[in-house]
Amino acid sequence: MKKRVSIWLCLLLTLGLSACADADGVPNAGENVGAIETESAVTAEESATTEESAEMEQPATAEESVEAAQPVTAEESVEATQPATAQQSAETAKPATPQQSAETAQPATPQQSAETAQPATPQQSAETAQPATAPQAVKTAQARELSESECRRWSEFLSQTDCYGFLMSAYVTPLDADLGQVFYSGAGVGQAPTQEMIDYFLKEVGFEEAYTEITFIPYDAANQVLERRTGYTLEHFRLSGNDIPMFYSQKYAGYFQMAGDTNRMAVECVSGREYPDGSITLESREKLWSDEPDADDGFASTFETTLRPDAQGRGTLFDSNVITGGWLTWMEEDDRE
Repeated sequence: MKKRVSIWLCLLLTLGLSACADADGVPNAGENVGAIETESAVTAEESATTEESAEMEQPATAEESVEAAQPVTAEESVEATQPATAQQSAETAKPATPQQSAETAQPATPQQSAETAQPATPQQSAETAQPATAPQAVKTAQARELSESECRRWSEFLSQTDCYGFLMSAYVTPLDADLGQVFYSGAGVGQAPTQEMIDYFLKEVGFEEAYTEITFIPYDAANQVLERRTGYTLEHFRLSGNDIPMFYSQKYAGYFQMAGDTNRMAVECVSGREYPDGSITLESREKLWSDEPDADDGFASTFETTLRPDAQGRGTLFDSNVITGGWLTWMEEDDRE
C-alpha cells in the first residue's frame, strides 16, 4: 500500500514539475522525468527493503508459531530422541555381547568366585581361620623329650593285655577304636566259660563243636576296661555305633569269642614327648618274637600314639593312634580296597 502511494506521489510531482519547466524555460520534461524515475526507483527499493524488514521483525503468525514452537511429533521424537533401534542398541548402545559380558563385565566365573571372592573352603578354614585343634595345639607347645628309662616304662604299659589292642587300629577319637582288636584275646578280663555256656554258645551260632578256644567277656568287665583306658563307658561306644563285634548273650550278660591269641603283641617305645598339658606322644614299634636282625624286614608295625591324663584319676587314657608302618597298614589298605 505504501508502495502505491509513493508511486502516485512521484507521478504527480513529475507532472507538476514538467508544467513549471515549460513555463519557466527550465530543462525539458524528459530529463526531469528520467531523474524522477531514478529517484522513484530508489525510493521504491528503499520501501521494499523497509517492508521486508517489517516482515522479518514482526513475530511469526499463529500457524508458524505452532510449527516452530510445538515439540516434534511422536514419530519424530522416537526418531530423534531415542538412542537407537533394537538392532542399533545391540550393536552400539549395549556394553557387550553375553560372551563379552561374561569375560569383561561380570566380576568372575563361579570357579573364580570360589577361589577369590569366597572366604575359604572348609579345609582352608580348618587350616587357617579356625584355631588349632587339641592335638595341633599340643604339638605347637613346648615339649619335653622322654628319657630312656621313661620309654622303658611306657613300653611295659603299651604291652599290657588291656592296652596293646588300642594300637592295632587307627583313630582320632577313642570312640572309633576297633573294639574287636581290643578284646580279641580277652583284654585281660576274658574268662573260660563253663560247659553249659559252651553248649549254649555253639547252639546259638549253629556250630557242632568249637574249632578254637572260646572266651567269655562279661559286659561289666569290658566296661571297666574301656573306662580305665579311654574314659568312656561301653554304653558310650555302643551309642556311637561302635560295639564289640562278638556274640552277645542277654542270658549271660556278656560276649562270647571263639578265637586264639593271634593278635597278641609286645610293644617297644622308641621315643616320646611330654607336653605342658600332661599329654604324651609315643613312637613305638611292634616287638617281633625273633631277635634275629633280618626278622623284621618291614613286617613289624609302627605306631604314633597320643595319651592324655585322666582328670578323675582313673589312669592314662588313649586319645588317638596312627599306624605308621608294617603289616597292619597292609591290612588297612586291603580293607579300603
